[in-house]
Amino acid sequence: MVETSLSLPFAEVRQRLTLLPRGIREHVERVVAEAVSLARCQGVDPVAAEFTALAHDLFRVESPGALRERAKAYGVNGGRAEQRTPVLLHGPVTAEWLRRELGVADEDVLNAIRYHTSGRPGMSRLEMVLFVADKAEPGRHEYPHREETEQLACHDIEGAVLRLLGQRATSLRAKGLPVVGDMQATLEWLRSRRA
Repeated sequence: MVETSLSLPFAEVRQRLTLLPRGIREHVERVVAEAVSLARCQGVDPVAAEFTALAHDLFRVESPGALRERAKAYGVNGGRAEQRTPVLLHGPVTAEWLRRELGVADEDVLNAIRYHTSGRPGMSRLEMVLFVADKAEPGRHEYPHREETEQLACHDIEGAVLRLLGQRATSLRAKGLPVVGDMQATLEWLRSRRA
């Protein structure tokens, strides 16, 4: 097992989680279980995986106006997609809140939370663990073949991220919606690594 030297504010995050609706809390619990399991088979720090999973959706249910205000206050620059769909700001806003309000300084932890919706080129293993855990947890039904993806992730985490991103991009296109820039760039990055 990978040991951690991180000092992370678990108590404060758990306290904020109590303010969220039951459905989000249940999702977070399932993501934590998935992330810790994946971290162990990927050789990623399970404590960091647990923390990122606990914290990733802390601002998920904020109103669009509140997310825009926090993003502006924190200097988070969203693109056109984030302006049209402010919920996409919840990862970056959560990461900045953790940095500014709780003193989290670990960039890998912050990036995992910041990019858990779209991914990014150059994702670390921790970022991939959170990304897959968030999408492949048992309560998510919008991703077909969830169990196969979860099994794939244990021995090929990049392949699992690529599969999930590809499914999401296909779904967005079928609905006539744009694929977010970070998502498209991540798809291209992963495909180039596997070519």
